[in-house]
Amino acid sequence: MLSVYGYWPSFHDDIIKEVTLGIDGIAMNILMQSKPEDVEKECMVKLKFLGVEDMNLEGWYSCNIVLDIEFEYERENIKSMICASLGLTGCIVSKSMSAEIKFF
Repeated sequence: MLSVYGYWPSFHDDIIKEVTLGIDGIAMNILMQSKPEDVEKECMVKLKFLGVEDMNLEGWYSCNIVLDIEFEYERENIKSMICASLGLTGCIVSKSMSAEIKFF
């Protein structure tokens, strides 16, 4: 994320397209509406939450628009708080989190 954006985005007005739950963790695909001016291609960010200790997600809608996603350390875990303008909102507490960017 930092090499493409130069900063960690807030995900404001970006769209959560898919959430996958599995025994290995949770994956969240986010279509980025906000991107640096020099990036012309559309991009999708996949956030991976591994070693999930707790989660509470609610409000899935046909269009899930993010207000912001905040991350904070909580002892040895990462607490990821998803606030929505519309749709999915909640919290994921995990041992680790990573991000991948795909351009199309």
